[in-house]
Amino acid sequence: KETESWSEKVTIQFRAEFFNLFNRANFGTPSLLAFAGVADGEQPLPTLGRIRSTVTSSRQVQFGLRFVF
Repeated sequence: KETESWSEKVTIQFRAEFFNLFNRANFGTPSLLAFAGVADGEQPLPTLGRIRSTVTSSRQVQFGLRFVF
């Protein structure tokens, strides 16, 4: 005859993960296209050296809860 024990160990785990916690901007490479190449003596493009994107995402926080019984 088996007897069941109702006094099992129960634990709760809380987890927090932070990505890019200080929210630092990691910029992409600047535009290196200087001339459109359509005519001689043309002016440089106004987008030369302009950074238009970031490489990584912004600050992210992830929470998790684990219930073990």
